[in-house]
Amino acid sequence: PAHREMLQRTAFLNRFCAELCEAVLPEELRDSAEGHAYSGKEFMARIRDAGLFGIALDSRQQWFRYHHLFQSMLRDEAASNLDRDEVNKVHVRASKWFENHDFLEEAIRHLLLADQAKDAADLIIRHRNEIMNTEQWNRLASWLSLLPNGMVESRPELLLLLARLHRTRGGREEAQEALDRAEKQLDTITIDPELKNELNGSLESSRCYQLYAGSKGADAVVSARRALEMLPPNSEAERGFARIILGGAMQMVGNAQAAREMLYAEMPDEAKLSPTYATRLLVGVGLVSGMDADLAQLRPVARHIIELAEPANLGEVLTIARYFLSTVNYHRNDLAAVVDRFDDNPTSDIVLNAEFYAHNMIIAALAHQLTGRSERASAFGATLHDLALKSRNAFLVGLAQAFSADLALRQGRMAEALAWADAFDPEPLTPMYGFMSPPTVLAKILVLADTEETRQRAITYLERLVSYLESIHNKHFLAEALAIRSLLHDALGETAAARQDLERAIRLAQPGRYIRLFVDLGPRLGSLLSRLDLDEEALQYAGEILAEFRQDYVAVPEKPDATSTILPKLGVEPLSKREQQILALMSERLSNKEIASSLHISPVTVKRHAANIYQKLGVHGRRQAVAKATGLGMLAFIG
Repeated sequence: PAHREMLQRTAFLNRFCAELCEAVLPEELRDSAEGHAYSGKEFMARIRDAGLFGIALDSRQQWFRYHHLFQSMLRDEAASNLDRDEVNKVHVRASKWFENHDFLEEAIRHLLLADQAKDAADLIIRHRNEIMNTEQWNRLASWLSLLPNGMVESRPELLLLLARLHRTRGGREEAQEALDRAEKQLDTITIDPELKNELNGSLESSRCYQLYAGSKGADAVVSARRALEMLPPNSEAERGFARIILGGAMQMVGNAQAAREMLYAEMPDEAKLSPTYATRLLVGVGLVSGMDADLAQLRPVARHIIELAEPANLGEVLTIARYFLSTVNYHRNDLAAVVDRFDDNPTSDIVLNAEFYAHNMIIAALAHQLTGRSERASAFGATLHDLALKSRNAFLVGLAQAFSADLALRQGRMAEALAWADAFDPEPLTPMYGFMSPPTVLAKILVLADTEETRQRAITYLERLVSYLESIHNKHFLAEALAIRSLLHDALGETAAARQDLERAIRLAQPGRYIRLFVDLGPRLGSLLSRLDLDEEALQYAGEILAEFRQDYVAVPEKPDATSTILPKLGVEPLSKREQQILALMSERLSNKEIASSLHISPVTVKRHAANIYQKLGVHGRRQAVAKATGLGMLAFIG
């Protein structure tokens, strides 16, 4: 009888093991007719020995399932012996066992089969921090989809989880709508005060992002701190997200260094932190550094995130870490490293952290474009569109369209780029923390189109864009906007204003050693850059940028004659053979008298050649000349 009872009850399991078989039996049926306990091991042994249509699911034969026809027969048999209430109890017992052994999806399914939808919702809520802390967003989506219609909308805890799911998939509007509904319920329901405080903390951790996205930095700082006060220690993902926004908001109000110090102060002993919390603190450091135009900080931060996140399988922060690395590689013009990182065919499935995944695809596409693989670049662009449409959120669609316009500009399809620019409305401007920003794409298209109509529109728009970026202290995009505006001033004949904007852009980008930010704007900017009056350090940096202009826009012969075929196209007059010799000796810090002795010419002749060198390089002294020539790579050719 005990064996028969166990057969009937295990018929409602899609898989079973010895311990689970015991768990689904009621207490009074766990003793056999012979008076001893009937164990799951005995049952499993009889299944194996009798060949009762049991199919092993693992090599150790610990898990089995029934052949579906045999399972169907057993369920029919059980229906004549067990009433509905008893069948429901089987599912409830199975659910408890599965939950205790961390098979949560099966636990939820059994509760729903027992018509216990509320208990299924409670199970999800009990494990909400666990699922967020381990970034199992696809698993969460599956859980929520199992619940009956209306269940998610009836519980503020589930609405907050839904908002978090939308946020990681790039659905900003959908996330905000779910938050609004959760907030309305929290204002009216009566629940345990401690739980309500935690839920309000979760709500606040999302609200602080809304304030940040609305460019309300000071309010976002207050909101993030409030969230951290309310959230419990085990809410690691939510606390980590609030720290990220707190850092970004502090940077927004002009306290980038204080933001970094705050984030590092949270991890004095990293070994005691969970990977979830530690990696989010590092993400905060990386995002603040990126907006502060500090590329040097990004590479070690990204590598540290990867060291912590890979063993813990934290896919969301891994996507951001790879974005950090690709950003550094791209802006430092190491395009081969970008291509190697994203050389696989792009996919269009729903992914973790859709926003930064999209930026990774954009960086990969541009690297392919710049290395002569236009078809691959277009393929990445098409896949980005596919991803945006599948995710059904306006933000990703807008980003994909902006990238298509940028790619069209780079591939010489100006009419297509202008069509997007005519339709795109940049207002309201919002914080820019990713690789590409549609508002700066618009500015670039308007200026590079260089028509009377686009110039007039660009004049007003760039004033607004630069002013906004200054107000939120975003040095990265401010440098780009100033470089773009310098081209506009140059086209309008406003030479002093063009140089002033470009000099300011150079000084903002210099600590991070940005290269492609300038080179991507085309050779006209290179010509303008070559005429700037900068200090020695800035001149060397400018020379490094100009050297990359040479690679992109000038065909370099196998044995270049120092500068004869290169520099004219960058607005720099070529040096004579004698001038090249004198410049090389200047770099060795020889005096005019020592140079004259080395070349067997008079010091007066050296002085005259030196004056010509300064005039051709657009500098005012030998140290500036050596610095600019070093950046340009001229001394390597001379040597």
